[in-house]
Amino acid sequence: MAPSDLLAFAASPEPEARLPWALARAAYLSKADLVSQMVFEFPELQGTMGRLYAQLEGQPDDVALAIEEHYLPRGAEGRIPRGDLGALIGLADRLDTVVGIFSVSKGPSGSRRDPFGLRRAVIGILSILRGRRLHLSFQAAVDEA
Repeated sequence: MAPSDLLAFAASPEPEARLPWALARAAYLSKADLVSQMVFEFPELQGTMGRLYAQLEGQPDDVALAIEEHYLPRGAEGRIPRGDLGALIGLADRLDTVVGIFSVSKGPSGSRRDPFGLRRAVIGILSILRGRRLHLSFQAAVDEA
């Protein structure tokens, strides 16, 4: 897409027309807060600081919210993303983690330990899918990841 087309697309008043741009922008910025001193000192603020930094930089509200929500759920019983962007980025991030770890043969060893967060990632995927009533071909998702 040419830059002029991208600008016209991003400026569209139709929310549906902005979705691919907003999704790409939120995904691009989703981990930027991890290099901040605030998140280094207070890791529990990851995502929250990302949203605040995005708002300070003038990013659209849906992009800023997605940056925060893509970390949800934070635990097995945690709340799930309310927004579509946060849910999609959260799914993609977790699928990337699971596929990446298995691709280097570091899958579960049978012990109770979860050093790479695989159990947490899979629980997050399942929670988002169930809570948002989404259907996903796991094979297709793995192939794309």
